Amino acid sequence: MVYKLYPIWLFLAAFAAAAAEPWWDNAWQYRLPLTVIVGLDPGENPLAVVKVERPDADLSSFRVLDGSGREISCAARQEDGDCRFVAWRLGEVQILQKLPFVLYFSREPKPVLAPADIPQILPGMNLLPNCDFSRRDQAGDLADWSPTSGYGVKVPWNPETRARVQVVEKDGGQVLSLSDISLVGYVTTLQEGHQYELSYQACAEANGGSFGVTAWMQDKDRPIPHYAKRYGNYKIQSSVPATGAWNKCSASTFVYFDRASEKMMLNNKKLLPNTGGAYINLYCKGQSFLRDFRLQDVTEAAGLIVRPGEIEECPR
Repeated sequence: MVYKLYPIWLFLAAFAAAAAEPWWDNAWQYRLPLTVIVGLDPGENPLAVVKVERPDADLSSFRVLDGSGREISCAARQEDGDCRFVAWRLGEVQILQKLPFVLYFSREPKPVLAPADIPQILPGMNLLPNCDFSRRDQAGDLADWSPTSGYGVKVPWNPETRARVQVVEKDGGQVLSLSDISLVGYVTTLQEGHQYELSYQACAEANGGSFGVTAWMQDKDRPIPHYAKRYGNYKIQSSVPATGAWNKCSASTFVYFDRASEKMMLNNKKLLPNTGGAYINLYCKGQSFLRDFRLQDVTEAAGLIVRPGEIEECPR
């Protein structure tokens, strides 16, 4: 077998040529190379989404260019917090295809683009309020979350319930510590016909503890909380075993009881007509810990992987 040896300067020249790719427009300060890898079932005209953790990036400034330097219509959304999500349509693609793109952005505002075919809520955006439990209200309690007496009914915080809910350091990060308590939070941005995924990591202590989460779906024309008029037991529900170790949990199907047919419906994915919100119930027996708590719209979460490179600054 004969091996060909290439001088190192050839590789350095190739790297330099890639690094010297002409800047699209010097009015944009930053760019981020991207590679979109198409999966086995991308669907028609799939939606590519990338998360950009740059709070200094103006939402109006994001622009996407394809491998030939052609500008692609895109839209940027802001999650609860500082994360930005940018989405664009790929058109017709082939399975296992690799597509290069470059994302440009700036600190200064630019003319706003508003493509009509990109949803307001993108896959990956967390719909849960105060999902990392970092914000506090004026009284010092968890913002957007309250103790509950059941069925989504909020009750006031008091010294005992405050002591049962704390943000603590555990296993290299901040997590929510819960002890014998139920909490409730409301989500009012759900849409009928869409599919949602509820996911988290939880650690329930092994000495008789338990931890679970239920998203109770609600009608859009009635205030939260309430009973659904037609569908009883309309929920996405999940729990983790009490092992004393971190367990990942994800659920995207719901069950409901159809009062018209008097039948229990299982493993449904698309939300029923007139759905508009949910109350999220966390229930804990014993000691538990919670992290990476997410509720996202996965209706257009196609079989794509978007791999970002390193952010580059314009060499002005």
